[in-house]
Amino acid sequence: MENTKTLQGETTFPKKIIFRLSTLFLLTFFTFLYIHHQLGFLIGIDSYYHSKMGWIVKSYLALTDFPWLAHTPLKENFINHHFLFHLLFAPFTSGDLLIGSFYFIALSLAILFSLFYLCLENKSVPFAFIFTIVTIFSSSGYLYRLNMMRAQLWMNIFLLAIIFCLLQRKLKILALLSFLSVSVVQSFVLIYPISFLYCLSSLIEKYRENSSEKEEIAATSWKQIFTPFGVVVLASMFGMFFHPYFPEVISFYWEHFAQVKKYDALNPGGEYTPFASWVLWEVANIAWLFFGIGTFLAVISSRISSKTIFLFLNACFFAFLVVKARRFIEYTPLMLMLFSAYSWSDFLALYPAQLKKYILLPTLLLSLFFGLTINLPDFLGQARYDQKEIYSYEKAAHWLSQNAPPKSIVFHPDWDDFPRLFFYNHSNYYITGLNPLWISKEKRQIYQLLREGKIMNPGQTIEKVFQASYAFVDRDHKAFIEKAQTDPQMNCVYRDEVSLIYAITP
Repeated sequence: MENTKTLQGETTFPKKIIFRLSTLFLLTFFTFLYIHHQLGFLIGIDSYYHSKMGWIVKSYLALTDFPWLAHTPLKENFINHHFLFHLLFAPFTSGDLLIGSFYFIALSLAILFSLFYLCLENKSVPFAFIFTIVTIFSSSGYLYRLNMMRAQLWMNIFLLAIIFCLLQRKLKILALLSFLSVSVVQSFVLIYPISFLYCLSSLIEKYRENSSEKEEIAATSWKQIFTPFGVVVLASMFGMFFHPYFPEVISFYWEHFAQVKKYDALNPGGEYTPFASWVLWEVANIAWLFFGIGTFLAVISSRISSKTIFLFLNACFFAFLVVKARRFIEYTPLMLMLFSAYSWSDFLALYPAQLKKYILLPTLLLSLFFGLTINLPDFLGQARYDQKEIYSYEKAAHWLSQNAPPKSIVFHPDWDDFPRLFFYNHSNYYITGLNPLWISKEKRQIYQLLREGKIMNPGQTIEKVFQASYAFVDRDHKAFIEKAQTDPQMNCVYRDEVSLIYAITP
């Protein structure tokens, strides 16, 4: 009889696992490719920036200046802290960027959940294939974030691969992954608490073994226990040293983490603010339910493995993060479901095999039903929300590319206008983008007054302070539009149902 113990050695995978893995990979890939083709647009605003950056990296590799953000420090001191992610996407940018992004996202998701399946098979989790599919639809918020063209998608892959290597104690591969993760996204710092919690679980297991024999832990054992953490720290330090933007990337990361509170002050309800309690449940309902069940099973089990202890500590850590800041919804459900799967495996190993069919299988099938009928429609609804604006940005950006002189600056009163304008038109430059704090400090107050429509005859200020020849504005900025309409220096040259473009005369 085939079993999954071959995963822990050097032998080949059992044929059944290879077949299920291949089926899962293809099913995931084509399902999400179909979804993205049906939607016809990228999900999330930042996705347009990252998609375009794949093309930029392919064309220019490691840029040190970024003229497209003309009034930010990045204009002359650009740090691409998502360099590896953009490099991975670069081969998909030869044709239509949208289509290339669809294929890349679908492929990345297929890799992620295939790896999750292997983690379950490593523990001989019953119904691992179905458990993996339930995980895919366990959280509408997680689905929404994963389907964005953002580096966090590949950070999920790296984190899961690092967890797999920790569980297998594959230190060489762990070192390589830690080295590379530094160039994916700033959240690579999560590898430190993850690896430390693994060592802590090993320490707990060692204490359990020694307590029965009333022995102390030897010095060699301490070294062995914390070796994985040391490997992660050293490898990531080397990764930082060999980063294409070293040493500037260090100060960039430091400034990024230091600006979190300022970012929230400018963006109430933004990435680093918490969900309301009920919303937190809604966006990850099945994942929370399985986390609760997994915790209950771990408590009532007579003994749980050190791997399950590690994944419990890891799940608690990510649960804490998502309670504090909503952005961690892009990692947490995966960690909750991984722990739950291991906890189920430990529990069911103590009881007759029939329990797998009578308890776990109905639970999985019922959860899958709710995932497909509640979470999937919720994810698609979020994806379609306000996406009609995308097409307006495409038309307005196309007009600018055809009528505005190349390299001329376009004023825009919203920092998050940039990714979509940049995606459709890189021949012009813009004011700011990606982060509201990146606009030059000396111009931030003037920019704020302009976007709020508090400056009479804004054309003169826009032309003198920002050297802009055109202004793009969506119709939500009624105060700005009101001032622009009465300004003799601002002439409306383009309008559609969502946006307007003004030409600014000196």
